[in-house]
Amino acid sequence: MPRARAQDSPSFSSTWNLDVQDHNAETLAKEMAAIIAETKDHLVEAQRAQELQHNKKHQAVNYKVGDWVLIRKDVWGIKDKYSKLENYYIGPYCLVKDLGENAFKVALPDISKKQRTINVEYFKPFVEKDTRFPKQPPRTHLEIVSRLHEITNVVGISLEAKTLSVTWAMCDPRHVIKIPFTTFNLLKDRRHKQRLVDQAKFLLPRPETIPGAPS
Repeated sequence: MPRARAQDSPSFSSTWNLDVQDHNAETLAKEMAAIIAETKDHLVEAQRAQELQHNKKHQAVNYKVGDWVLIRKDVWGIKDKYSKLENYYIGPYCLVKDLGENAFKVALPDISKKQRTINVEYFKPFVEKDTRFPKQPPRTHLEIVSRLHEITNVVGISLEAKTLSVTWAMCDPRHVIKIPFTTFNLLKDRRHKQRLVDQAKFLLPRPETIPGAPS
C-alpha cells in the first residue's frame, strides 16, 4: 500500500504564513515569561514571609520619602471586596512623610487621612521598568482608557468609591489598578465587559447591580 504523503493530509498546509507564526511565537514567549516571572515572585514572597515570621527583630527599612510603592489590598479594609486567592497590591502611591517606627504617610486619594499612615509591612517596592514582565499596568487616565481591552480580570470592587480593581495582560498579575465605573464603561467589547462585570458581582456578598456597569 502506498504511504500517504504529508501534503495529502487534511491538516497539512503547503504554505506557511511565517509572519503570523513569528508573531504568535513571540506572543507565546512573552506570556510564558510572565508566568515564569509570576512563579518566581511567589517563591520570593513566600521566602520573605517565612524570614519575617522567624525573625522577631525588624530589619532596617530602606524606604524613603518620595519613593513609589505598591500597597497590599488589606489597607482598604472591608469596604473594598477583594478576591481572597491572592495578596494583590495596588498603586503605585508616593511616600510623603516618614513617621518613624517603620511607618509612612502615603498619598492615598481614596481613603481617610487616618488610614494614610501605613506600616512598611504592607509595602512592595514599585519597579517602574520591571523586566520580569513584558508590560507595566497603565498609570494615567488616558493610558487606562486606551488599554481597557487589555484588562484580564476584576479582582476587587468598591461600591462606595465606585471603583473596580483590575489586572492587565502581560503584567504582574498581582499588581492591580483601581479604575472608576465610568472609565470601565468606556470598554467597547460588550462580551469582554460582561465577563468582567460577572467577576465583580461574584465578589459581592449578595447579588447586586453594580452602579454604572451593565447588568
